[in-house]
Amino acid sequence: HSLNTVARSKPRRVHHLYLLLATYTYLAQSYQNLANRYGPLMQIRLGTYRKLVGVLKYYDCLVERIIKEHEEKAKEGFERGDRKDLTGILLEIFKDPAAEIRLSKNDIKSFLLDMFFAVTDTTSVALEWAMAELINNPEIFKKLRDEISAVVGPNRLVKESDDSWSSEEKIGEHQMEFKAQNFRYLPFGNGRRGCPGASFAMLVTHATLGALVQCCGWKIKDGEKIDLRPGPGFSAEMARSLVCNPIKHMK
Repeated sequence: HSLNTVARSKPRRVHHLYLLLATYTYLAQSYQNLANRYGPLMQIRLGTYRKLVGVLKYYDCLVERIIKEHEEKAKEGFERGDRKDLTGILLEIFKDPAAEIRLSKNDIKSFLLDMFFAVTDTTSVALEWAMAELINNPEIFKKLRDEISAVVGPNRLVKESDDSWSSEEKIGEHQMEFKAQNFRYLPFGNGRRGCPGASFAMLVTHATLGALVQCCGWKIKDGEKIDLRPGPGFSAEMARSLVCNPIKHMK
């Protein structure tokens, strides 16, 4: 919601924010790789480290302006039908002396940075890996499409509310046998250290992946296998980005 609010009022600022996040990710990954390789020498803190600090200062200034705009909006009062976004809710907690959790402005900025990463980086990386695995394993791709067709039918797109937990295959005579496809791995942690973007990721990843499988077939150049080697970095991106061409399937 915070990003949507900024998008409506300052389109160029959103573009700057995306570029900033991409730059931060690249520099942080580079610094991490150098630190792993050179260890104590990284205490000199030249080059990549200085660029990384510069990006974080720019992010701090950008988010500070967004926070001030929210504070001014709160003073003016909300019009009927207006909804508070994430930044507004966090500012309410920040200003509430009786709040159970005490927040500083730095806490708000850090939390928003985590959320921006969840929206722009980790979810897209998970989708890229999932599509790569499905394209490399056409029999699994077909099985997933058949399952979607059995639940949804041919006349509409898959939705978040669709499920197949009651299918005969899952509750049939072999229900005591272990089948990996009947279990779900949720790599988001739990409790206070749980991922703040888990609900967003679960909502977007399933619906998007389902639509990509339902609507199109996917072909890569010369029918080659996709390179599944992981690259360096925080979110384990693919070493080579997935490039494939859609083939229309759903009418």
